[in-house]
Amino acid sequence: CYLREAEILERAGDRAWEASVRANIALLASQPGARRSIGRDEIRELAQRALDVAVDSGNRGAEISARRYLGQTLPVPENVAELERALALARELGSAPAIRDALNDLAFALAAGRPEDGRRAVELSGEAIELARAGGGPVELARALAVRFTVDRVVAGREEAIRSGLAALDAAERVRELQPDHAVRVATFARWAPLYYRLAHHVLESGDSASREADAGLAFEIIERMRARVLLDTLDAAGASEIGDPDLPARASRLRKLEEISAVQRRLLDPGLDEDGRRAALTELESLELEERALRDEIARADPAFARVRTPALPRLAEIREALHPNEALLSFLIDDSGTGPVTRGVVRPWLLLVTSDSARVYRLPKRAEIRLAAHMFLGLLERRDGSEARGAADLYLMLFEEALEDLPQEIERLVVIPDRVLHRLPLGALRPEAG
Repeated sequence: CYLREAEILERAGDRAWEASVRANIALLASQPGARRSIGRDEIRELAQRALDVAVDSGNRGAEISARRYLGQTLPVPENVAELERALALARELGSAPAIRDALNDLAFALAAGRPEDGRRAVELSGEAIELARAGGGPVELARALAVRFTVDRVVAGREEAIRSGLAALDAAERVRELQPDHAVRVATFARWAPLYYRLAHHVLESGDSASREADAGLAFEIIERMRARVLLDTLDAAGASEIGDPDLPARASRLRKLEEISAVQRRLLDPGLDEDGRRAALTELESLELEERALRDEIARADPAFARVRTPALPRLAEIREALHPNEALLSFLIDDSGTGPVTRGVVRPWLLLVTSDSARVYRLPKRAEIRLAAHMFLGLLERRDGSEARGAADLYLMLFEEALEDLPQEIERLVVIPDRVLHRLPLGALRPEAG
């Protein structure tokens, strides 16, 4: 639709509006879902076309956006140079949202490609967070905090990176809670799921043998936070999450408050909103969020069923170990099938957490692509029902289970498996140590 609109505007000679549309085309093409069918070179061409039209027409707002999207596709150091131009132009225009977005992009690029500029990346990220707190909404703050986690992973100490990662998760979950519509909540949370994997991966990857068991506990809690919200999304989609007393006055008040929050958030998206209007809207949004939080707490106190679903108490790994019998072991997989997220990129190696009543261990698994390929091949052969899946069953057993199961105490007779991503489709009982 945007391509068609751009063609119409080009024929009509409205180059300024065409520039904005072409910037939107580049934005859509760069989203994780689109990247499966649109290559980086094509995205770069779309961004360059948007930039050319923006410069030619004098549409400086579209020029900022196009330079940002182009910078996200270029290698170092060209990407940094393009993002520097975007930030300089945003500062020249005095647009706080454009400055904030350019700060995030540049901080991210410096941390990912030029660690020697780490101090500047921290400064840029800190400025973006302050702008988000002062003049942005919950989404903007969550994104700025997620970028800060990415920066801290590269240039800060381990504990500081973990703190910033947990702060980003809190902010992302708050964004989800403020969506009044079930479908919007699901879509909102899906954008942030990679952040959980990257934080859990950082906890396990950056630790040492002395902290391994504590790291396993923290990584387990991070992933269980994500899984709890995925479960809640599933219940929302099925209309099964609105449990408890529907007649509590506070429930109706909270729904109205969520609608008011949504209306203010839409108002903040209006590019024509002046600074006075933006400040007023942000003040109103902060007040509404405090009122919504108070109503949610009131409902949770009055309605235990609501509290169990909307404010669940997630078990810690120590509690899981206490619940396991001496003959039981729990195996929790962290696969991360998403590749990239809205604010964090990079390879995340899969892990397996093995938990018994008296210990917790972690194992590094083969690359995600290897596991996915082996799983898809096995499932395809299994459908034939002719025994041809035997080799694939042994390969997957070797990839996923062999090392951990060899370390199991003799008394273990029962396994509790928490699969992840593609592993949900595997009939685990069909796997075997040998093909023969």
